[in-house]
Amino acid sequence: MTKAFLSGMLVTVGICAAVTAQAQGPDQAAVIAPGRVLTVHPAVEPTPAFKYRLLPTSYERKPGNAATLYKTAALLLAQLQDAPLMDKIATWDTTPLAELPQEEVAAALSQFTNALHYVELGAWRERCEWDWPLEDGAAMLLPDLSSYRTITRVLVLKARLQVLKHDYSGAIQTLETGFAFAAHVGRGPVLINGLVGIAMATVLLDAAEDLIQAPDAPSLYWALTALPSPLINLDEAAEFELGWMCWAPNELKHPEETCLSPAGWVNVFDRLYGTVGPGGQVAEPGAVPGLAAGGFALVTYTEAKLHLIEQGQAAEVVEAMPVLQVVAIYLRDGWRLRADEGLKWWYTPCPQALADPGRIDQIAAEARNSKDGWLVGFLMPALGGARLAPVFLERRIAALRAVEAIRLYAATTGGRLPARLEDVRQAPIPLNPMRGEPFAYAVQGNQAILSAPAERREAPERQVRYEIEIAK
Repeated sequence: MTKAFLSGMLVTVGICAAVTAQAQGPDQAAVIAPGRVLTVHPAVEPTPAFKYRLLPTSYERKPGNAATLYKTAALLLAQLQDAPLMDKIATWDTTPLAELPQEEVAAALSQFTNALHYVELGAWRERCEWDWPLEDGAAMLLPDLSSYRTITRVLVLKARLQVLKHDYSGAIQTLETGFAFAAHVGRGPVLINGLVGIAMATVLLDAAEDLIQAPDAPSLYWALTALPSPLINLDEAAEFELGWMCWAPNELKHPEETCLSPAGWVNVFDRLYGTVGPGGQVAEPGAVPGLAAGGFALVTYTEAKLHLIEQGQAAEVVEAMPVLQVVAIYLRDGWRLRADEGLKWWYTPCPQALADPGRIDQIAAEARNSKDGWLVGFLMPALGGARLAPVFLERRIAALRAVEAIRLYAATTGGRLPARLEDVRQAPIPLNPMRGEPFAYAVQGNQAILSAPAERREAPERQVRYEIEIAK
């Protein structure tokens, strides 16, 4: 199989695993995570209600393409070849707020001033067009995405320092820049874009948790509510990646219209499976040109020929076609058939899809065991992980909205926790978007526990369980 094809799929699978944290086997029950303690202060609703925002409004955005500015920020970041500095930032992002060395952190942040400036400019642009070379398919390179995750870590650190200094308005504006940045990155045309955007937004929520625990911190209930749901939509990226167009060489995109000699078709299959490159050079050490093409012809030609005839092609026309052209049409049609089965699961609302959690695995297994659809079968596990990633993010946002609603309740009840979520009348309590049902809630002494059921194969660190205390 082509190195490009494999690398594209493996990167997608890897990021899916990082975002959805599916660290367990398919049949293992989820492990319940210990909760994160949030010590919060009562907060009244801001006046006006949307005094604070976590995304720029439509009337605040300025003309221009954000992607150009973000790419400039990535170039500026690349000039900071300081590994110890990056290690410190990674450590500081998880250091308890009160233990941050303020002067050292401020000095470190000053080195990112130029890069952050371009990100801030980009966040307020009205459009973000990445202009990736989609015609390269699985061989397409996306070198800046790791830089964008690093920049997000720097934004998180900046927001945390602002919280520590009680500059809450500044921290909210930093988060606003970060969420706009994450949303722009997530709107790219391939799943990797969306998954990186989701990972960026997830770490920004860590900083939001620090903010809502700060004394006198303003309520973020309506700011969180105004975020799009989902913040990052992966539908178009899933359609693109499951399309034969994404992975196939140009000649295979419309194989019935492609006129090539038998030798020409051998070259196309060699390119698809990595034996030779576009110029005919051997791409893999020890590879034998024509071997992959010959293997496919031997294994699938009989079924491929019958398929075309069943689709209405005259038998004599099919017999006259080069063998590998017949095989190419068969593989393209099989890809489309199996990909659409995956998309049926993708578009099923999350609560219903989770009711049959093994369905995507079954679709993938059926595809991998077929002669015409095994190619797309290898992509299906990544599809399953990617499908849930936006909803995991949405669930985390919904849970924080519930925490903020509790802060609103406490502000009007003398700092008390509600006995039940139904007692909160100051703002609507959101549902758990994964299940379409209320979050679990219970009061134990001076602490309330807000949680969501652990999903199948969900690692503990990704679960939602807040242990909420009202500061005295």
